[in-house]
Amino acid sequence: MRAVRYASIIFATAATLTGCASDAPTLTAAADAPLFSAMSGGQEQNISVPFQSLVFIPCANKGVGETVVLVGKIHLKNDILFDGNGGLHLRSHFQPQGVSGVGTTTGEKYQGTGVSRNSLNLTAGVTQSSINNYRIIGQRTGNNYQVHQNTHYTVNANGQVTAEVDNPVITCR
Repeated sequence: MRAVRYASIIFATAATLTGCASDAPTLTAAADAPLFSAMSGGQEQNISVPFQSLVFIPCANKGVGETVVLVGKIHLKNDILFDGNGGLHLRSHFQPQGVSGVGTTTGEKYQGTGVSRNSLNLTAGVTQSSINNYRIIGQRTGNNYQVHQNTHYTVNANGQVTAEVDNPVITCR
């Protein structure tokens, strides 16, 4: 079912980021509060997750490309609210913190920057929107990698997808 696939996108993003970590996340706020609570005021969670990833930069190494090993942390902020009508509303914010890397071929240094924001509303239907911007910036011109992606989908109470947008733009300069 497409609705289930779309609803899992936001959770897969969080699982991917936390799944890359070998250490447990570091809670920075509300450590003793349950993440999913029936309290009408909602919950906020801030965590810092160790991050490690390999990214291929096709324009690096004079256009030959190279793999970059990135290491650092990802700041993840979740705001979760249960409304009075049984709806669930989740907003997530992902941002690199001190993410840097080294090209495996050239040894050149790279910095990871950007931000991703997601919102998910589960009521009688599902609405999900996300904006993903991340960049891997190299020391030289011509080896900067950027991903920008807007997604949105809406699924009505009958499980039918009524809106679907996916606009990925990947540039390498």
